[in-house]
Amino acid sequence: MRILNVCLAASLCLSVRGNMRNIAILGGGQAAISVAETVQKLGWKAYVIAPENHLGGALASSNHCWILNGTTGESLMRPIGALQKELYARAMDCGANPLPLSHCAGFLVADKTVKAVAVANKFGVFLLPVAAVIDASHEQIAANHISGCLKAEPVIVEYNFEIVRAHAFTGNSWVLPSAHVEIHRTLRDGNLCVSFRENRVLDETDWLSSSRMQMDLRRKAVDLVSEIRKTVPGLQDAQLARIAAPRIIASERECNNAFGNLLRVKGTFPERPTTHDVRIIERNAEEQTRDFVKNLKTLKPDYQGELLSTGQKLAFALSDWQDPDVEGLPLARIEITPASEVRYDAAVIGGGTGGSSAMSALASQKIQAITVDMLPFLGGTTTAGGVSGAWHGYTKGAYEDYTKGRNALVRAESLSSFCASIRHWDKILLDPENRQDFAGSTVACGTAKEQDRVTGVLLYSNSGFKRLVAKIYLDMTGEATLCDQAGIKTELGDPDTGWIQSSSCWGLEYWTTSNFQQNHFANDLDVVDPTCYKDVIRGIGLAHRKNSDYHIAQIYTQREARRIIGEHYLNVKDILTRKFHDDAIAVSSCLFDTHGRLSTEIPLRCITKDAYDPEDKEIRVLIPVGTFIPKGLANVLVGAKAISGERDATTLCRMNPEITNAGFSLGFLASQFITRKLGNTRDADIQALRQQLIQRKILPSWAEKPSVPEWTLEFAVERLSEPDGFLPALLMPKEQIVPKLKELYQQKQTRQVAYVLAYFGEPDGQKLLLKELKQQMAIDMHEVRDSGVGEFTVVDVKGETFTSDKRSNYGVPVFGELKPGKAYGMVNRIVGFLAHLDSEESLEPVLQLTERAWAGGTDLNTGNTPYAIARTDGTTTYFHGRLWTIATFFNERPTPKAIKPLTELLNKKFVGGNIVNEYWSDVPPLQMTYLEVMLAQALHRCGGEQGTQRLQAFTNDSRAIFRNMAKAALKNQPKNLAK
Repeated sequence: MRILNVCLAASLCLSVRGNMRNIAILGGGQAAISVAETVQKLGWKAYVIAPENHLGGALASSNHCWILNGTTGESLMRPIGALQKELYARAMDCGANPLPLSHCAGFLVADKTVKAVAVANKFGVFLLPVAAVIDASHEQIAANHISGCLKAEPVIVEYNFEIVRAHAFTGNSWVLPSAHVEIHRTLRDGNLCVSFRENRVLDETDWLSSSRMQMDLRRKAVDLVSEIRKTVPGLQDAQLARIAAPRIIASERECNNAFGNLLRVKGTFPERPTTHDVRIIERNAEEQTRDFVKNLKTLKPDYQGELLSTGQKLAFALSDWQDPDVEGLPLARIEITPASEVRYDAAVIGGGTGGSSAMSALASQKIQAITVDMLPFLGGTTTAGGVSGAWHGYTKGAYEDYTKGRNALVRAESLSSFCASIRHWDKILLDPENRQDFAGSTVACGTAKEQDRVTGVLLYSNSGFKRLVAKIYLDMTGEATLCDQAGIKTELGDPDTGWIQSSSCWGLEYWTTSNFQQNHFANDLDVVDPTCYKDVIRGIGLAHRKNSDYHIAQIYTQREARRIIGEHYLNVKDILTRKFHDDAIAVSSCLFDTHGRLSTEIPLRCITKDAYDPEDKEIRVLIPVGTFIPKGLANVLVGAKAISGERDATTLCRMNPEITNAGFSLGFLASQFITRKLGNTRDADIQALRQQLIQRKILPSWAEKPSVPEWTLEFAVERLSEPDGFLPALLMPKEQIVPKLKELYQQKQTRQVAYVLAYFGEPDGQKLLLKELKQQMAIDMHEVRDSGVGEFTVVDVKGETFTSDKRSNYGVPVFGELKPGKAYGMVNRIVGFLAHLDSEESLEPVLQLTERAWAGGTDLNTGNTPYAIARTDGTTTYFHGRLWTIATFFNERPTPKAIKPLTELLNKKFVGGNIVNEYWSDVPPLQMTYLEVMLAQALHRCGGEQGTQRLQAFTNDSRAIFRNMAKAALKNQPKNLAK
């Protein structure tokens, strides 16, 4: 990575001009937000740095879901999600800037002044230039950086866990054989929060001690549930439902603060906090901040000085690396030289579903390895989000072993499924014969590379920076973070259109539903660019505003993230034509779960029971080993959602079973790399590896040899005789299939053959398609009358009405069984194929469709659970598919004749005006915004001024995905204007 001279880099990297008024606030609890509100009122800019994805500090992280009434001493129940939402709303309302998922990693100091705060997150290490720092953290971060980490410090640890099925209980404490516990009701009937405290010795200089302590406390919580079931009357059916992070209760540290612009504000709650304590802490924070800020002076951004981190002075240099991932934030990237180094045979970066499975495989082979994750426990979405099921996929092999182990723990130790998931991985790590370490609450914030090898990964945790050195690295981050940091080329979404899937923040909702998936649900609120830190911040904030009052998950996930460019590039054509790979080390067997628009639009729209294969209920995917090997790196394997391939192909491989099995395969491959002392992952004995995987049922029988014939030209031609059997022909090489199609069309003119000819740009079947289009347009849908519940009515172009109550799981009307609905789908398909023909004859009917394409929209009542409400667009157009088809057509076939109807469509209700400003308080449905950008792009391509203006407006949208889509669309200038 390139490094510039400090002075030169400072002039290049600064995004703040002149005197600045930034104040960094450390911690994200009540005190920190009170400080932020005061800072903003006094005209300064507040940046709240918090390591979690939420605000609420130690209480929220520890699930401390009660607080004592200051007068009566009674427990007042409060949902943690509500606390997080309240603090986020306060931060946004006052104009502060929360910086979640970021550690304060040190101070840049000079002349007894803090010049900047070092911020470490998965995007890198940055300097935030500041005029002052106010430490309102529970952890006393400033003292840690100035005086060094705590060593052998006696503390009290409070640990909270939640049990369900506890309707019958008395009192507010129990004396169990091994502990005295306090009992607090929650706002959920039958749920109790159980709290116990222990005396511990905290040694922050041991960077793994926190993870070990948390595993031990989780084990004790499980044991206490067993004791509760045995000893407390009426609670023999109690179940451990949720576990949290511990709350460290310690006295205030003395800090030798020699810096005039650094203030310590008490942010630590006492052992048993009360409402009075909350008021006192916030009032004191406000008063201290006001007195402190009044005497502050603005400073010019200055990156000269010493970097002080956990009591050590670290070498650093500013980088000239351009940072789109921090666009709009005053952050300058730096390169850190850590003070210490740790070595392992293998390092797993990312302890989610795939990383945990890789860790398990390495443990089974007795490989000395470490797994690193931002969360304090393993399992990722499975554990933090409670997404422990498998909607579909290949569920044998490692996934079946994991599921059996988890379910056995559910029964034996009376755990919820996601608590059992955490316990499952903990038991592997706590096995005394295991050679695995786990570094939780640790961020990988940099990667060093020499030639084709990664030589180290920069880690940051509360103990400071570490350089992690291993023989082989497994990038299991789910978004190729390690590879991106190493400068390896990656892709995001569809390279041509920018489309990616939606993003989710998982939670638990106990207010309005009692019948869905243990009451967990996902908010697919938006589409977030996972490579842009500012966009991730926006997504987290929006999720906290819109999600559960009861509980918000500790993880915010993108269903689709960065993908590497690997030795093999997985593609849809190979998958659908059943190409066999004898070097496959993983498989997928799944339905197509899009959560967004497809890239290969027409072929994948044709994957139906009739178009694909009547005998195949799921699509089978063979994943070659090269899919996991990034080009340019010899000692790195990449798993989870970041594998190499087209976005539609990799989406088929992203479900829990696939990621689990693939992670185990990569763990085995890494073991071979170490034991055989290989110099390159490409040198592995893949056949020997495959035999191991077959024995463990990670590879099924159909991965050993082709289970069905590969699609051939003869097969494709044969399928053309069947209704909707044209998909195989679309996937054949053009030079092979087109001559045969022309021959067939001369013999018998069929719509199936005409489709494929049009797809390949051949006009032979155009006349037939236009005739069919005209017939279908005569019975096409014209209007939908729908109250959002019960029956709905469809009116065709002749005025005839058709009534139905057929709706999808999300409450959206299903038109396909109605006569106009069938015509509607057929019209869309024909127009889609005609878009591939450079023909004036097809323009006129499509222009007619454009003029009548609007069927209105309404706020739909979409079901009984929050999951259903969240997963549906909420506000949508009934003819969404038609509008999308028209936008696609005119993007391919621009003409000035379409300017007027496209302009009218773009200005219709629910289509226009979906641009989001910097406050992002109300984000519209992502599908509608995608549609607006597509229509604007089509209008721009046709030479329409309003299309260009709309795209230019989108370049200032606060959502990075749509901002980037608009910028790319504007580069594609209007053409074919003569037509």
